[in-house]
Amino acid sequence: MRELEFLPPWYATLRQKRRILVVEAWLAIVVAVGLGLWMILSARNVIAKETLLGTREKQLTQSNYELQKLGELESLKRQMSDQAKLMAHVGLNVPMARLVDALEKMMPKEMALLDVAVESQEQANAQPKAVSANAEPNRQLLVTLHGVSPNVEELGTFMIHVAAIPNYVEGSVKTSDVHQNGHLMTDFKISFGIKLSDAED
Repeated sequence: MRELEFLPPWYATLRQKRRILVVEAWLAIVVAVGLGLWMILSARNVIAKETLLGTREKQLTQSNYELQKLGELESLKRQMSDQAKLMAHVGLNVPMARLVDALEKMMPKEMALLDVAVESQEQANAQPKAVSANAEPNRQLLVTLHGVSPNVEELGTFMIHVAAIPNYVEGSVKTSDVHQNGHLMTDFKISFGIKLSDAED
């Protein structure tokens, strides 16, 4: 114990400073480690949020696509409903399926229909008022056919068959030349009517 008395007075101060320095070093290490962990967690949170954002964007895109399809289905439903009302108004004497089937049988093999449009129309009877007061208006089915034919002769044959449809009402014909797969074809648009009132009598 006597040997300790020979130590210089600054030695105790030096040892105390060394202890403080070690403590500060450990604190610095702890702070650095904590800061590193915090940065890692922050980076993971950013990645997780970016992933979540990407998922949300995909879900939003899918939702928009489904909404678009839903809108198309609703539009198709309205069209089918309108067609159903039209067929209910027209009656069973001129069913759409039978008309299309008859038209397909009339067509030559090389001819093709691209579109068939049907519309119901009512016209007032051209009779004196005393006679037509209680008479129902003439109902007519307006049919528009759009298709292609290999030549004008085939189209003429088809039009002859169409004109033979009961209660046929003459309409209009428009033609133009088009090229399909290197072949010259005749693009046609035929509009005609079918009297329904007479068909129901």
